Amino acid sequence: MRSIKRLFKRIQKENPGWGSNVILANAVYGRNFSKDRISRMFKELVDKDEYSQSDKKALLEFLYLHTKGVKRTKNEGKLPHREEKTEEMDTDDISKDEDSIDDIIKRVSKPIPPGELPF
Repeated sequence: MRSIKRLFKRIQKENPGWGSNVILANAVYGRNFSKDRISRMFKELVDKDEYSQSDKKALLEFLYLHTKGVKRTKNEGKLPHREEKTEEMDTDDISKDEDSIDDIIKRVSKPIPPGELPF
């Protein structure tokens, strides 16, 4: 298992403009670290000037939620059985026009006088 500190340092090196709280959030995202471990690393790695003490609890709760990763649905990625086919559209019900598309365009469009724009 990779350490939070090592991930933190690597992300910090790749993104020097990011704040330490954002870097820690990226380091723990989806990696199932324990709450205790996250809180210890938060105290050690996150700059105290980036947050107020009243916001600390909310920031830690945010990190705890994101360390669990994305929850997947039970049926995600499963394909329907071969018996379950989608209904095909019945094309016999579609009425066919007697006019061709060229006839319709000739009736609808107006000739543009020379030198004028069409819009």
